[in-house]
Amino acid sequence: MTFLLETIRLGLSNLRLHLLRSILTALGIILGVSAVIVMSSLGEGSKRQALARIERLGARNIIVRSQKPPESQSSGQQRSFVSRYGLTREDLAVVEENFANSESIVPLKQIGGQILRGPQRKVSQAFGTTPALLEVANLKLERGRYLDDADLEQRRMVCVIGPEVAKDFFSLEDPLGQTIRIDAKPFVVVGVLAPIGLAGGAGGALIGRDLNLDIHVPITSAREA
Repeated sequence: MTFLLETIRLGLSNLRLHLLRSILTALGIILGVSAVIVMSSLGEGSKRQALARIERLGARNIIVRSQKPPESQSSGQQRSFVSRYGLTREDLAVVEENFANSESIVPLKQIGGQILRGPQRKVSQAFGTTPALLEVANLKLERGRYLDDADLEQRRMVCVIGPEVAKDFFSLEDPLGQTIRIDAKPFVVVGVLAPIGLAGGAGGALIGRDLNLDIHVPITSAREA
């Protein structure tokens, strides 16, 4: 105890001997810490203000899309090359880690070139996704059920189709339990979405496509399609 008191007394004596240096050192520490706190507060305030403005617009979803880079040309001759682009599973893991406070993070993977049933075919608008999309995009079911966790875990070859797909491919019969092909892969229809406007309601205002033409399959099955 005596050693500790002696150390404190010696420290205070040195501070008094070099008073100006001690004040400047303390002032530097105080200003440095204050600057870090102010910058962090300004950044957090700006983020909250931007999120509040987005929410006032009626849209609470942020959609991240990949964009194919333009092909480069050099010396008047076009060079062909294979470029890798797009969002990967590693990117999804980073997003989930850094936005852990988000209500939902829903991946979508576009699959297939064509939708086929017998002689009928049309351009594919099929996506692998998760059950959370139903709530996030403000979708409603007209018949059947939506995708569930068991579909993902067991990689079931099932799908939920939009009302326009049901109208085009199953105009005279119930689509539930019927099979539809996405390219060469068969999927059993387990649900039909209710008609929805192009804006997609408050939940899907930024999606930018006609959801009535969608086909949704488990994302685990989409990775194998």
